[in-house]
Amino acid sequence: MREATGGAYLLNVVIIIVSVVILFFVGILSYSKAYRTKNRIIEIIEENNGYNTTTIDMISTDLNTMGYNTTLNKKCSSDNLNTTTYNYCVYYSNNASNGSYYKVVTYVHFDVPIIGGLINIPVKGETKILGKKYND
Repeated sequence: MREATGGAYLLNVVIIIVSVVILFFVGILSYSKAYRTKNRIIEIIEENNGYNTTTIDMISTDLNTMGYNTTLNKKCSSDNLNTTTYNYCVYYSNNASNGSYYKVVTYVHFDVPIIGGLINIPVKGETKILGKKYND
């Protein structure tokens, strides 16, 4: 009887360890997608020198092909420029001495039924200062 109890205990430990490793990899993949999305949005804004209707259309097309989350559960403040259904925020900042730039926030999205809506991890980034010449 002792071997049966020990085998069941060992099986439970293995199941828990495998579950933790799988959740870890799901988290890494979700963070990677949010980070890649943030970088692509910043790249599009910099290419078009601002956040305008052309930029919005390009971002929406790219996010559609990437499979990024389309949800209206945004955690953006009132000065957010994004009016699309995609879950990202864009903020305009104008510094008189340096110039203007945009802040972009995307969110890590989990498709896990129980904890999917509870975890909301922002991934933040900024564009270069627009209108300023950089030495490439």
